[in-house]
Amino acid sequence: MQRANRGPDAPSKCHFQLSMELVEHILFFADPIDIISMRKTSRSIGRVTMSRPVWVAALDRVCELHGIFKPTYPLEKMSLSELEYAALMPYRFVKMVKEHENNADIPSRYQTRIPQLRLTPGPIKELHFPKKMALIPGGRFLLTTDSYQLSLWDLGFSVQKTIHTFPLATVIEEVPSLCAVSPTLDGKELLVAISAHRRCGEEFSSKVLIANVFGAELQPLEASPSKYTDCTVNLTANAAVLCFQTHISVWNWSENTGCKWKAFKLPLGSSSVYTSDGAVITCDHKQTLRVWDVPELLPLPSSPKLSDMTTVDNPPKFTTRLPSIGSDITLSGTPVWQQAAFSDRYLCAMVDDPNELDQEHAALSLFTIRRLASNGQTSEGDPSTSSVLPVLGAVGQRIFGHGHLDHHQCVSSPLSTCDDHLVFCAESDSNSIIATVLPTPNKASDGRIDPWSMSLTSEILYEEVQDLDPGSITYEFCPMSGRLVHCASVGPMRHEVCITDFLTPPRDM
Repeated sequence: MQRANRGPDAPSKCHFQLSMELVEHILFFADPIDIISMRKTSRSIGRVTMSRPVWVAALDRVCELHGIFKPTYPLEKMSLSELEYAALMPYRFVKMVKEHENNADIPSRYQTRIPQLRLTPGPIKELHFPKKMALIPGGRFLLTTDSYQLSLWDLGFSVQKTIHTFPLATVIEEVPSLCAVSPTLDGKELLVAISAHRRCGEEFSSKVLIANVFGAELQPLEASPSKYTDCTVNLTANAAVLCFQTHISVWNWSENTGCKWKAFKLPLGSSSVYTSDGAVITCDHKQTLRVWDVPELLPLPSSPKLSDMTTVDNPPKFTTRLPSIGSDITLSGTPVWQQAAFSDRYLCAMVDDPNELDQEHAALSLFTIRRLASNGQTSEGDPSTSSVLPVLGAVGQRIFGHGHLDHHQCVSSPLSTCDDHLVFCAESDSNSIIATVLPTPNKASDGRIDPWSMSLTSEILYEEVQDLDPGSITYEFCPMSGRLVHCASVGPMRHEVCITDFLTPPRDM
C-alpha cells in the first residue's frame, strides 16, 4: 500500500496499486464471465482483459471443463475476437435458453447453412444424404454414415468459417451403422463404434468395428450370424460395452480381453443403458435401475467373436425402483467426453409418456453418480458393494419448461454439463426439437426441478425422410457452441444436411 502524493489541498486518502502483471496472472485462472466483469472495473484492468494470452488460457480451460474435442479450436491461429467468442459460447447458450423459457416460439437464429456435402468431386446431384449423424462436442466435426461408409466432416470452428464440402476421412464398410463415439485417451483423436452387416448367402454376417477416423482401423469383433441380434453399444477410450436383451458383453480391444454376463430382459436402444467408471447402469420396462460392475476381463483369441467370450457370474451390485411410472424410461447421463473433467457424473431418467403420470410420480428423476471406489472394489474391499452409486438428488413433474406444453417423446442427447448447468436436447410429441437446461442436484430447490426449455425447431425435421433405419438420429445439437445439425425434411433441399447456429458473433469477428 502506498500513500498518495499530497499537495496542500490534496485529500488525505490511501489507495492500492496493483501490478498489471499480477492482474494478468489472476485472469489466467478466471472464468470468461469473470474476465468480462473485470473489464468493467477500470481502464487499466480493461486493457489487461484484452490480452490474447488471457483468452487463449480461458478457451483452453473451457474446452477442458466442458469436454470439447481438443482439435476443435486452433488456439494459436485464432484472433482475439474469435477466442473470446468461443470461450463465452457455453455461458451465452444457457442464458439464451433461460431468457426464452416462457416463450414457446423459436428464438432468432444467426444463420442456417446448407453446405451440400458430397463424398467425391462430381455433379451436384451426387449429394450425401446421411442415415445417422454424430456432432462432436465443440460443434466443428460431424460424423455421418450412409449405406457404404463412415465420413468425417469439418463444419468450421466458428459461424464465419467455410464449411468443407468433402469429408476429411472415411471408413469404408458395407451397410455401416454408427453406434457410439469416444475421444482417445489423449483427447486428440476420435474412436467410433460401427456395426456392419454383410450378406453371406441367405444369412448376414455382422461385426462391431472400432475405428480411429484419424488413423488406422482397429480390430473388429465378429458376431455369429445365427446368434446375432441388435444391440446397444457404449464406447470408452479402450473398451466397448455391448448390451443385448439377455446379456451384457464388454470388449477391451486394446488388450483383446472380454467377457459377458446374463442380464435381466433389457429394452433395446441406447436410451436404456449408461456406462460410467467401470460400471454399467440399465433401466428396464418396469422402471428398475440396476448397476453392474465390470468384472475382470479374460483373454480372447485373435479375430475374436462374441461366442469366444466366457460367460461369468456377475449379478447387479445395486437395484432400485424409479419414483415414476410409464411404459418406457429414457436415460441421459454425463457423456464420456466430460467424465474425465468433472468429479460428479449425473444421470437423468425421463418418462417417455407423461400422460400416464399422476401427482405422486415424477416425470424426471435426476441422480448424482457417486464413485465409491475404482476398478470395481470399494475402499473396504467389499465385493458385494458397487463401485458407483446413483444417489437421487431431485425430481420434476415436467421434462420441458413452463412455456412448453409438449411431452418428451424420443431418445434424448447426452446430459452435458454447460456453465454449471445440465443440458439435453430431445424430441417432443408435437414434432419439435427442444433444448432443456436443468440445475445440478445440489442447486435444485427442495429437491424439485423446474427446467428451462427453448424450441429449436417447430416441426419434426425427419418426418418425411424415407429409407431411414428405425431409431436413426437425424439431428444433433452441441450446447457448447449453440449449433444444430439436421436433415431438411421438406422443400427443394429435402434430405440435405442443414447447419443452424443460434449464437450471434461479435461485429469485429
